[in-house]
Amino acid sequence: MLPTGRYTFGIVRSEDDTIVGRINIRVNADHQRAEIGYWVGRVFWGQGFASEAARRIIQFGFDDLGLNRVMGQCFARNAASARVLEKAGMRYEATFRDDFLKNGIYETTHVFGILRAEYAAAGGTTG
Repeated sequence: MLPTGRYTFGIVRSEDDTIVGRINIRVNADHQRAEIGYWVGRVFWGQGFASEAARRIIQFGFDDLGLNRVMGQCFARNAASARVLEKAGMRYEATFRDDFLKNGIYETTHVFGILRAEYAAAGGTTG
């Protein structure tokens, strides 16, 4: 059985070990799925850190945790975050209107996902 819980990792710039952000994966063992979330400091945006971290945590989810599905969400207005999820191999699945309340304002979210079979077909390993 898969472990349920959250795994959180720092995102580190390799050349000088600077922590530039964090990424996590929240596992729902009953359904063999997880959701990723990430944050990168503004001064490090646009340098590929989030995309690389997302690819690696998806690999961890499939290869190490044995998941069947990994998903991610972003605010509809955040095109850069949507690109991160797409670059990591996920594809757009749904839009949820006024789904998230942030600072007193409802935000619409986009959902992206990737299945184990899609990951393997794209050249990933599955243990």
